[in-house]
Amino acid sequence: RHSLDLSGPLWVLCRVCGLWRDTLHTSPASWARHVLVTTTFSLHAREILQTYLEHTGEHPLSLMVMSDSGSVIKDGEIIPKLVECCHRWKNLRIHASIHHMRCLDSISHLPFLQTIEMDITRDYDHKYRSNICLKAPRLWQATLPSQGISQVRLPTGITHYSGSITCREDLQLLSQLPKLRTCHLESNWMSSAPTEAPVVTAELCELYVENPNVLSLLTAPILQSLTICTSESLSSITLFLRRSRCHLNSFSICMDVLESESLASISNMFSSEAFSTISHLKLEFGSVWHNSAKALTPSSILPNLCYLVLCFENEFFYLTQTELVPLFDMIRSRCKARQLKTIEVQFNDEVGGDFDDRDIEADIRALIGDNLEMRVEKWSPLHLDHRLLFWDP
Repeated sequence: RHSLDLSGPLWVLCRVCGLWRDTLHTSPASWARHVLVTTTFSLHAREILQTYLEHTGEHPLSLMVMSDSGSVIKDGEIIPKLVECCHRWKNLRIHASIHHMRCLDSISHLPFLQTIEMDITRDYDHKYRSNICLKAPRLWQATLPSQGISQVRLPTGITHYSGSITCREDLQLLSQLPKLRTCHLESNWMSSAPTEAPVVTAELCELYVENPNVLSLLTAPILQSLTICTSESLSSITLFLRRSRCHLNSFSICMDVLESESLASISNMFSSEAFSTISHLKLEFGSVWHNSAKALTPSSILPNLCYLVLCFENEFFYLTQTELVPLFDMIRSRCKARQLKTIEVQFNDEVGGDFDDRDIEADIRALIGDNLEMRVEKWSPLHLDHRLLFWDP
């Protein structure tokens, strides 16, 4: 709830009785843990914010600012007030227009800031530049949904980055982050395969890819975990892994990526040296997946696989038992090989439908018996997996 909304939980609890009020007033961490400021602001917003910030004492602030009205006059007293306590910012998530972002330009030092998510709107010509992150010596995580690193420069201490590749300069700057270990990338720059040489991300261990051609831009020699939730071509995946010469421990992929690929091509990919060390595999099934299941049936493919995650989209449940045979054959083969220890299943029940996911759950349980552990977990699609890492810190 909006922190400046007096009907919010902390304000209400303060009005229950004197004891509760005194307890909360001597607990700055409760107020500082999640400061949410969103437009539109009330007439007395500045005074309420002043009181709220007083309750936080000198405790480090986790701050979320959502101000996209574009009205500097209307919102002009709020963001400058927040800037006054910037020396206490620990986690900052800001979604604001370019007019409001200019208020941050006056900041000279952010001694405690560790994570930032910054989304600048109304930057129609993409000319806005910010060095705010360079003023945070402790910053280790940055999320830039709309702007590239060429617009919002990052310090060399960054270990986690989520954002877009908007131009060649972004790519070069990405390779100059020597401690970068976890990365989620989109590419708003190229619609076809690039002709430039890929850059090397020397310390990158974990990579999430959302847009086509991103893999063609990179080389990651010590990559351990790769998630692909986009229409990436099989050839670009294979070339990336061959070029990187990495050995993966974890691989996650949407089966729609492989819908037009032959059984031989899929088998060749999973048989490559990069996949020989995989212990964790996550597959998101849609309506096209048969060749992938067949390719994974031989236990000689992914010989070290211990943990298998199967995510079932709604389209999957309209298949007949005969059409499900390749999946069941794969599971049966893995059970017999005795290397696989756990199968986790997830069902997308959000859209609804006339199917019962308990049927396929029962079929899998019948197949594995007591040989494997089976878990049924909440739906976690590939395109959202990275958010568990990048927010909430």
